[in-house]
Amino acid sequence: LSRAVIGNYGMGLTQHRHGTENVQMLCNLLLMRGNMGKPGAGISPLRGHSNVQGQRTVGITEKPELAPLDRFAEFYAFEPPREKGLDTVETCEGVIGGWVNGFIGLGGNFVRAVPETGLVEKAWRG
Repeated sequence: LSRAVIGNYGMGLTQHRHGTENVQMLCNLLLMRGNMGKPGAGISPLRGHSNVQGQRTVGITEKPELAPLDRFAEFYAFEPPREKGLDTVETCEGVIGGWVNGFIGLGGNFVRAVPETGLVEKAWRG
């Protein structure tokens, strides 16, 4: 048996209709086996898709209060928008509903990464 176990999980575990219970189960299993709170052990969520962790690290977010906007403005010599943008679900709703008129994608494939791929792709194509 291993002396240290790391439980990795991705979006499938969390986005299941019993996502909370799934993560609780994994945490409880690690706790019961003594694999929490010691070197080389614990739980390690692999967040999201399309580099969601990396984008947060560099300040990309739909919530401007989470980004260092004053520093962006000073460094890049422009005034970044300060109103809330759209999250993934709201963007999908806007594409399907016809009220999202533009999209800037910074890598990745938005349509392939969203839950309603077929609906979004059909709406995107018009």
